[in-house]
Amino acid sequence: MSIRKIELFLPKGDPTGCIVCDVANWDGKVFKIAKNQLREYKERADLQYTGVYILVGEDDTEIYIGEAENLYARLMQHVKEDFWNTCVAFVKKENAFNKAHVKYLENHLYNLAKEADRCIVINSCTPTKSSLSEADEAALDDFAQKAVSVMGALGYKIFAPLIDDNFPNLERFTILLPKSYSGLTANGIVTNEGFVVLKGSSSVDSFSDKSSDSLRKKWNELHNNGLITDNIFTKNYLASSPSTAAAMVLGRNANGLTEWKTKDKKTLKNFLKIK
Repeated sequence: MSIRKIELFLPKGDPTGCIVCDVANWDGKVFKIAKNQLREYKERADLQYTGVYILVGEDDTEIYIGEAENLYARLMQHVKEDFWNTCVAFVKKENAFNKAHVKYLENHLYNLAKEADRCIVINSCTPTKSSLSEADEAALDDFAQKAVSVMGALGYKIFAPLIDDNFPNLERFTILLPKSYSGLTANGIVTNEGFVVLKGSSSVDSFSDKSSDSLRKKWNELHNNGLITDNIFTKNYLASSPSTAAAMVLGRNANGLTEWKTKDKKTLKNFLKIK
């Protein structure tokens, strides 16, 4: 069952503080809580349930995934850690999870986050996967799927791959690098989030001094964090716009709407029918 309707409740009327999420015909419940408001919910019984939690850092660049038999007590142990500012916690109504259930979910969500590869998962090791019956595993996989959908609705895409394998035939766009790079190319696709430069694409080896300082900074960041190594994109890269994507490839200011072209030489601008 896909999720189409989510009910959001603001216990204190503040959307930046705590949000409680309920989904019709689902026995799960999700909490999004700002770290600085956590103490205000000490007496809330369902926050002391057994469950799974995700600590989210600034700009969703770092996360930690954990489990606890008393969520509130465990979250309070994390309060002194600097990297996070928001937590998202998942419980089952009537406190129906046991330790084996949440250990399984912790492992499952950890693997989903690693596969999506959108952020750094700072767990020091891979969580242990519980040994459960086939029926329990199927039920928990379904629970995790719905929990991930709620996370997406709350604005967190940390479990969603940049490219949806259900849509393998998306139009690909290409940039041919300068002649000095012997015909090397970069490939990308348009998604709902922006423009994705595909893993294995090529990039130039320097950024023009005459171009944007902010783009040069971004280009350097991609090299420093290993996303571009030896002039090759080591994984899919989501850019905020086709022009930013083109700049990361060409090492200069670029108009992505005209630089990116289909295999039959149609520009992205023409493909999108932009006047």
